Amino acid sequence: MRSVFLVSLFAGLCCLSGSLQSQVKALPLHSRSPVQQFPRIFGLASKGMQDRVNVVLADREQMDLESRRDCLHTHLSQLRATYDETIRLTYLSSSLLSIDVRSTRIGCDAYPNIDMSYPLTIDLTSGKTIDWTIFFKEGFLDAKDGRVSPFTSLYLLHANLDKECAAILSDRGTRYDLWLNAQRGLMAKPSLPHVVQACAELVSIPFTEVQSAIRDPKISQELSTYQSTSAAYKPLP
Repeated sequence: MRSVFLVSLFAGLCCLSGSLQSQVKALPLHSRSPVQQFPRIFGLASKGMQDRVNVVLADREQMDLESRRDCLHTHLSQLRATYDETIRLTYLSSSLLSIDVRSTRIGCDAYPNIDMSYPLTIDLTSGKTIDWTIFFKEGFLDAKDGRVSPFTSLYLLHANLDKECAAILSDRGTRYDLWLNAQRGLMAKPSLPHVVQACAELVSIPFTEVQSAIRDPKISQELSTYQSTSAAYKPLP
């Protein structure tokens, strides 16, 4: 049974790596609590950089495992607490690695947290997590002259929001959880207070629509090769 599992993992890895035209590989592609495992990369040209990236991944893995333990042992509800985390590798090239991380915690906090996004995107040329304010050109994520940011305007074009939620998202201070998905494009979910989290719709935006806003021309060119399509995100099984 273990051999079948490994074969399926490597088959999936080959498909992902082939689609991304990269010699860099990573395993596992997917994991779920209670065995929360972030991938480790191999095949990066610089062994030192590869080790640095894997340290970042290991540190995040340890942090999430500790979060789960804390939740289950110090829960606030009289009912048994539950913690479920799903980790999926969604983008991998010689330059970037992006991981879609979702967490559902019930009985751990003052209120349930359902399908919360805690993505991780790493620059494989520096070994550091992406700072999206630097990834994009100045002003793309920030409001200016009393108007919403260019990114919020783009987000609202793709989100299926009612007038009330659209007004909430038009707040000039709105921030987003962002990550890359090779098939879907740039994933975006607003980071909102719990009372209005129902308005935090997760959408995908084709890379071609943000290409001109990306600061690094090489990354912009790389993302332009993906035929991503815009659609409201539907949770994976």
